[in-house]
Amino acid sequence: MRIRSNCRYYFRAIFCLVATIILILQLSGQPAHAASGLDHEKIDGYMKEAMKRLHIPGAAIGIIKNKEIIYLQGYGNAGPNDRLVTPDTPFLIGSTSKSFTALAIMQLVDEGKIDLDAPVRKYLPQFKISSEKDSARISVRNLLVQNSGFSTYDGRRALEKDDISLKQHIEEMGDIALAEPIGTLFQYSNLNYDVLGRIVEVVSGKSFGDYIEEHIFKPLDMKHSFTSLKEGEANDLTQGYQSMFGAMMPTKQHNPEARIASGGLISSAKDMSNYLIAQMNQGQFGNVSILSDKLTDLMHQPAVSLDKGVSYGMGWIAVDNGIVWHNGGTENFSSDMMFDGEYGIVTLFNAADPFVSYDDVFQGVYKILKGEDASVQNLPSFTSFYLTVGIVLVILLALLIFSVMNLLKWEKRFSLKSKFMLRFIPVLFIFNVLLPVGALIFIPRLISASWSVLIGFSTGLGHFLIIYPIILLLIGGIKTILFIRSYLKTKQPVSV
Repeated sequence: MRIRSNCRYYFRAIFCLVATIILILQLSGQPAHAASGLDHEKIDGYMKEAMKRLHIPGAAIGIIKNKEIIYLQGYGNAGPNDRLVTPDTPFLIGSTSKSFTALAIMQLVDEGKIDLDAPVRKYLPQFKISSEKDSARISVRNLLVQNSGFSTYDGRRALEKDDISLKQHIEEMGDIALAEPIGTLFQYSNLNYDVLGRIVEVVSGKSFGDYIEEHIFKPLDMKHSFTSLKEGEANDLTQGYQSMFGAMMPTKQHNPEARIASGGLISSAKDMSNYLIAQMNQGQFGNVSILSDKLTDLMHQPAVSLDKGVSYGMGWIAVDNGIVWHNGGTENFSSDMMFDGEYGIVTLFNAADPFVSYDDVFQGVYKILKGEDASVQNLPSFTSFYLTVGIVLVILLALLIFSVMNLLKWEKRFSLKSKFMLRFIPVLFIFNVLLPVGALIFIPRLISASWSVLIGFSTGLGHFLIIYPIILLLIGGIKTILFIRSYLKTKQPVSV
């Protein structure tokens, strides 16, 4: 009896052990989202449909719940030869880089090396803008919360700079004038975070890139994140695409070294998910702490109001409903990241279009996480937008061709009567002088970017917007010459 009893005991023990091993293997073989109860098919379907609607060649997404990654996926193409996007594929993240710069500053604050309310000149004695008084008054905190007075326009001027260092970029700010008094109004400007990046370099004694790699990338196990375009390209950086009249074209990414702190970092969905875990958990990532809980929370707190219910923190945008987020974009990349008290989402795209926003994609994913319905029909319609643009452009081109063809008839038309000639003076002034000059002057002000930046971020449409009014001016000049010639040929005084 004892032998049989022992056999039963061992048999049951072995059976339970084998069953447990099988169960563990089954669970470990399942993706994270399956174990979390996440609706994989719904997220997957939404992302694919969103990419199709917005004409995005490649994307990657990471979803975090509390302290764990519950979903990672790459979609589409990363470049030539049908290279597929994976969760480890590097993307340029654009202005999402600002949160890394804010984190670097806060780490140095944590170490007692930076005082948030100290003037910039305490750390950069040579810092100089057009006003000596303003140069001495701007504080580190003003830069972080973007109420220093630097304008959005001047911040985007830095996008024209290529192949110069961050140090040289900051040294060339002597002609910059503040658009607002210091500490009064929020104005999003890359210059704020460019200067902060230089402060990190001087205070830490390291290049900005080396500091980020050592103090953020390494402790957060961000193995597919880089601080230079050259390094990213050597490690399978995805090809970037830009919309040209609605057609996604592969385009060259300019070197973002001078603006690395405001928009030049490179990362992957997996690495950015690790980063979000630390941001969502008071600076903790596993057993590693990259920042104290107090300063981590401070970055996410509303500091300067942007709009009703929306404020800027320090490298983050805070919303009254508890969501903290930021987006980013370069000439041919886009990114979004957000988190609330439970979930975090990062979306990376290897495409950009200044006229069609991709920000709504992560909001649709967030709705799905919350058990709500998310329809891609709520996203901007890429096709409809560019169909409308195409119709408008065809009409404008037709008018331009009609105007050019009519140049040959002007001299004959104006040889009739002086009164007839005088009727065309207001028309000539409005359509061939006032409107084109107004367009050349006010379009850059309307979008807060120079013509070179507009052309760089919108190849094709940007060229059209500057070439069309220039041609109108040329036609106006030719018409004026013909008008004067016709008038002189009449040999009659003008009668009013």
